[in-house]
Amino acid sequence: MKGLPRGFKSIGGIEAERIERARQVFFEIFTGYGYRLLLPSSVQLFGPCWECLSGDVRSRMVSLGTPSGETGCLRPDLTLAAVSYLSSHYAPEERPLRVCYADKVYRIPSPPDNDVEYFQIGAELLGWESEGADIELLTLLLKTLDALEVRESFIVIGDVTILASLLKELPERSSIALREALARRSFSSFREILDRAPIPESLRRPLEALPYLRGGVEVLESATRALPKDCSTGSVRNLVEALAVSGFKDRVLVDLSIARELDYYSGPVFEVFCGSHGRPVGGGGRYDGLLSSFGVLGQAIGFSLNLDLLLYRGTSPVSKSLAVMTWSGDLRPETAMKLAAELAACGVTVEMSWIDQRERSIELARRRGYRWWTDLSDGSIYDLENNSPVDRADWLPDGGRI
Repeated sequence: MKGLPRGFKSIGGIEAERIERARQVFFEIFTGYGYRLLLPSSVQLFGPCWECLSGDVRSRMVSLGTPSGETGCLRPDLTLAAVSYLSSHYAPEERPLRVCYADKVYRIPSPPDNDVEYFQIGAELLGWESEGADIELLTLLLKTLDALEVRESFIVIGDVTILASLLKELPERSSIALREALARRSFSSFREILDRAPIPESLRRPLEALPYLRGGVEVLESATRALPKDCSTGSVRNLVEALAVSGFKDRVLVDLSIARELDYYSGPVFEVFCGSHGRPVGGGGRYDGLLSSFGVLGQAIGFSLNLDLLLYRGTSPVSKSLAVMTWSGDLRPETAMKLAAELAACGVTVEMSWIDQRERSIELARRRGYRWWTDLSDGSIYDLENNSPVDRADWLPDGGRI
């Protein structure tokens, strides 16, 4: 008996270790720059979430009744929870406000996904810092990807105000259809809609060019020629150039056709990719409009990453600390625990083995994936990978061998 509804899962073993390690690395980086931890409620009020989210996310919200009789939902978005908390707990003069979080989000899956719940890590910066806030968050995001050893990671930057400017004069039905096609990255559908819709020629040509304005920084020169003068690419250019100076020139691309699924973005946006995985593993951007819906004036930028995609489609290290299975042999338990504590004090991760037979303990260590096994009664160390004993002085971390 599983005891879990479809779409939900319990995570253990190596997968759980990877998630926890990623959380620790992420928190170490962001708290080191003044971001404070946030532990948001798993249940939110349905109405406020409905008002702030896009049609696609609304259709995937998991509603439920609360013990008090209110209509709630499992948390569909962590940014909403963060902004709601910050807007109700801090006065304007306390800004800038920085928070980071690592928790679950719940949405009814859409193909090809099957999971209702998945882990996110993310951060939000609310204040008045203009481009400084954007550069800060993107720099720390890229540092996190490097610390997690994510393969071939890069970000793609756009600006939703460009698309909004081109669509604002169109009939609402056509505008929504074009935006949804770009959000799905269905450029063929985008072109079909353009061919059918009653669109002025002055807008048709820029819209036809939009899906092709993707690539390196040179795309911005093409955009200057293809887009109306009121479609400024200055914010994107400033971000790309600043990140290049910070050493991330080869990790940043431009895509002016980005249409994030959430409706609250209001400026520069970005998506995060890794390895050969075609889907973004996360993203974010400026959401000043969302901030104002909570009665807070100012600037805001944030991001979230899907840890399930980031860790399993890319790579992320499990803790690299030295780990050993420690066999108690014929020692008394309290003596064995004391000797194991001495190893732990040297930075070694230990797992106690109370099995009577030595060979059974070694076999269990192999099954658990341990390379090292030790007999606490005589202090001997055994390398299970090479089937050979190891000198304890060479093996311990302070002996220079990990």
